[in-house]
Amino acid sequence: DFTGLRQAEIMKLTSNGRADSRFIQFEKNLYQQIALTSEELSEICWRNVREHTEVVLAGDDWVEQSPETIRSFLSMDTSSVPEAVLFRALNKWVEYRCRQQGFPVLPEFRRKVLGPGMLEMVRFPIMKHEELLWEVVPTGLLGYEELRNLQSAVTKRSNWLPQYNGEARLQPLAGLVDHVRKHMRRPDPSKQEHGDDKAESNKGATPKSKLAGRGGGYGYGSY
Repeated sequence: DFTGLRQAEIMKLTSNGRADSRFIQFEKNLYQQIALTSEELSEICWRNVREHTEVVLAGDDWVEQSPETIRSFLSMDTSSVPEAVLFRALNKWVEYRCRQQGFPVLPEFRRKVLGPGMLEMVRFPIMKHEELLWEVVPTGLLGYEELRNLQSAVTKRSNWLPQYNGEARLQPLAGLVDHVRKHMRRPDPSKQEHGDDKAESNKGATPKSKLAGRGGGYGYGSY
């Protein structure tokens, strides 16, 4: 028994349907241990989600997630995918929910299924202008005035809009390290060898500036 108590011991701790104080304390401690373990497991799971968001969004069970889980996704301050990818996944989820509930996949029904406040959790102001045009506009989830304000904010590089969070999500540390490594300039061994050979061959050669001064080059000194 994972509790460490046998049935006979539990019976000793209880009498006439009333729990002994030791048993009550044991239950309290056990609950705290389970709650702590559950919290730790939850943190590990969400850390993996933040570091490998693209894997989660590509899973077949993404569309089956509850609205509460989707809200938790959108509230993350760290993500391994761009905002447009998160929005695309949200639109895929809400289309599935519409079909599941027997609604036409139309903008008004998708907004209804999303519920109040969920669409505002998408950080539209940090998207690129072309992402707004090709990802957001065709869905019809945003009205004309909202799109006009967003496009104006993006083109003018002003990400402040009252109803939206304009702060970019952080990139996971692992992804940031990979990005830095990818863009680091590493010396090319072949070029370095050629450079050493060239330097070796030029040892003892007379500089061009001196040749020009003697009238032997194409510099101004030859005239």
